[in-house]
Amino acid sequence: MEITGKVIKVIKNEGLKKDSITPWVRYDVEINHEQGQYPKNAIISFTGKAFEGVLNLENMEVRIYFDIDSNWYKDNPQTRLKGYKYDKK
Repeated sequence: MEITGKVIKVIKNEGLKKDSITPWVRYDVEINHEQGQYPKNAIISFTGKAFEGVLNLENMEVRIYFDIDSNWYKDNPQTRLKGYKYDKK
């Protein structure tokens, strides 16, 4: 799937995996994909240091390619949009 719009903000999240040794990093990108009378925002997550470049996308028009991933956590459904590629417009 893909989405096109203006990046509102990017937040870097990092920590250690359950083994307490292996670090992880995730970049959450908020994108406004429908401008006008009823704007809509989506948050798409990129995992890994390879995507550090998304930190420079704020206020830029981009196209983001992503997959939808859902699972259950403590009997509650969770859905995440997982980015795997992006293009500056």
